Amino acid sequence: AIDRGLSTLVWENEFLDTDLVNGATRAIGGVNLLFTSNIDAVYDQNIGDNQYVRSTFTNGGHTGYLYFRQDPTSLPPPTALNQVVVDFDQSVFNLGFLLVDVDYSQGNTWQDQFTVEGTLAGVPVDFNYVTTAGVVDTNNPTFYGTGFAPTTEATGNINVVFNGAIDQLKINYSYGPAVTAVDPGLQIGGVSDLSLIHI
Repeated sequence: AIDRGLSTLVWENEFLDTDLVNGATRAIGGVNLLFTSNIDAVYDQNIGDNQYVRSTFTNGGHTGYLYFRQDPTSLPPPTALNQVVVDFDQSVFNLGFLLVDVDYSQGNTWQDQFTVEGTLAGVPVDFNYVTTAGVVDTNNPTFYGTGFAPTTEATGNINVVFNGAIDQLKINYSYGPAVTAVDPGLQIGGVSDLSLIHI
């Protein structure tokens, strides 16, 4: 039975501005979280300027978020990783967060795309989600932007809540299908605070 209330990792409370999350551990609601960055070589030029906390900046209408950035010199293959992994030392229920600022250049140079995966003992767990206008759900479970999302507005956001218990979360950030430029452009996206119930 669930006998504890909702706990939230608030990025700006747990990290200083521009702190990288790779290798960090945090205790939230009695659960230890370990963050690992998996960033493939095609994104190496962004090491140190990717997957860190923006504690005072607003994106997707949300202030304080985990910041993803990429600006490679050549188009990455679809399998390239710009991924953060969150391992929980105990199962958590009802994990929820927002993917923010998922939008599109309206050309071939950048298009935000996120892929989300949660597992329990290695077995995938389904999640519910709500998208705003300008976000396409490809059902696999990858989302990409088709519109323009001002940083102060919640357009281009995806609200994710897992249906069951998980002990690992993976979020990968990449270019969407419209990006064909040989040297794609800079794009950024974010992840809001993480809410969970310890079971």
